[in-house]
Amino acid sequence: MKDRLTIVEACTADEREAYFGLRHQVFVEEQNVPEEIERDSFDELPETRHLLGYVDGKPAATVRVTYPQPGKAKIGRLAVLPDARGSGCARALLETVMKDFPEQGITLAVMSAQSYLQRFYESVGFVVVGEPYKEAGLDHVWMEMPVKEMAA
Repeated sequence: MKDRLTIVEACTADEREAYFGLRHQVFVEEQNVPEEIERDSFDELPETRHLLGYVDGKPAATVRVTYPQPGKAKIGRLAVLPDARGSGCARALLETVMKDFPEQGITLAVMSAQSYLQRFYESVGFVVVGEPYKEAGLDHVWMEMPVKEMAA
């Protein structure tokens, strides 16, 4: 998969168009998340990271990282197109953003994960904290992982 996968920061106009278009396709069109909440003010913050994964040169996956407070990174908007699911690109995106956390001074990674993906995130090292809840009409769980527990 690594030969077929390229991960970039979505910085250019074309990359950002592909990034937000992919998120719209997965969250709004496929999962019926209301369009008005899929994009939010965190998307416009200069420190927010937007990563775009390409499989065989085609946009296939996204992830966003925000920094809600010093030492904490929130991973979200992980979206993978149906044809790329199971290919390893979601794990590769997570590994790419998390490898920079220690040098960024991040001590805790958090996320609001869709419940059906709980086992996948647990396989990366996240643990559920608290009770399940609804967000955008979908079942979610809050998950956390101390950076020191992240695999290199």
